[in-house]
Amino acid sequence: MVQSLTGQLTAVGKQIMGGIKLYQQQHGTTVAGKKIEVIVKDDTTVPDVARRLAQELIVNDKVNVLVTGITPATFAIAPLATQAKTPGVIMVS
Repeated sequence: MVQSLTGQLTAVGKQIMGGIKLYQQQHGTTVAGKKIEVIVKDDTTVPDVARRLAQELIVNDKVNVLVTGITPATFAIAPLATQAKTPGVIMVS
C-alpha cells in the first residue's frame, strides 16, 4: 500500500489506515484461506515518491495488489502496475 501518511493529505491517509484496521478487526486477516499482509509505505503526498515506493513493492516485496489513496499517486503508479500486471485498488480517488 502506498499511502499519504505525511504531507498535505495526512488526515485522509490516517482515515484509510483506520478503516483497514477496523475491517481486519471485524473480519480477520484471511481471505479465501490466504493471510493478507498489509505493507504500508508513506508517499508523503508526492507522486514521484509514490512511483518509487510502488516499484519497490512490486520488485522487492512481490506484492499481489497495489493500493493507493489519492489520484496523483494513482496516475504515477499506473504504468508500473500495468507493466507488472499487478492489480490495484484506489481508496479515495
